[in-house]
Amino acid sequence: MSSGCRTGGSRWSETAAFSFGSVAARVAEADRWRLFVAIELPDAISEALEAPLRSLDPLDSVVRRSQRSGIHLTLAFLGVVDRTRVPEIASRLRSATTGAAPFTVEVTGAGMFPSVSRPQVLWIGIGGDDRPKLVELAGRVANELRQVGLEPEKRAFHPHLTLGRVRRPPRPTEQQVLREWLAEWRDRAYGRLPVSAISLMRSQLSTGPPTYTQLQTFRLN
Repeated sequence: MSSGCRTGGSRWSETAAFSFGSVAARVAEADRWRLFVAIELPDAISEALEAPLRSLDPLDSVVRRSQRSGIHLTLAFLGVVDRTRVPEIASRLRSATTGAAPFTVEVTGAGMFPSVSRPQVLWIGIGGDDRPKLVELAGRVANELRQVGLEPEKRAFHPHLTLGRVRRPPRPTEQQVLREWLAEWRDRAYGRLPVSAISLMRSQLSTGPPTYTQLQTFRLN
């Protein structure tokens, strides 16, 4: 009987530990958020991305495609931040947009990071005469965030829309399909993207696609 009690107690302890661990993880996630700053896409641009996304169907086993509704133009990734800092961050983003006039960029072309021979990210590009204004805006955002101790990624800012991420090194036949995809889409134009506001976004990861929540929007003025 005593042996049975010990076994039962052990199982309860394991179950309880798992339960408490899960609760702790949920509490931690509730207190600390993955944040980034982005420009959200109008419906016309989002719809124009449907064709290049669908053309990745043959590569489904090697490319994890973005959900069309979740594609955005990221200006800065903040990482995991205590949610109590959101008002402080919002104040800085408001400063970054003050005095910045709206502009328009072109969504055009396609490519792969870091290279076609070693693809990790498939992207649609950003161009047009006002592209330097977009780079300047990203710089303003980064500078304001540094004032409160938040250092965005130090890599040079290359504006793009992420269509997919490569899960594993592609086989030779898959590499050829990737090259054909690039040849088909790299000279295409997908429309004009008006930039009149930026958004503070939260990203929640799960076993499926990430969930994005707009926390606050700041208009250029």
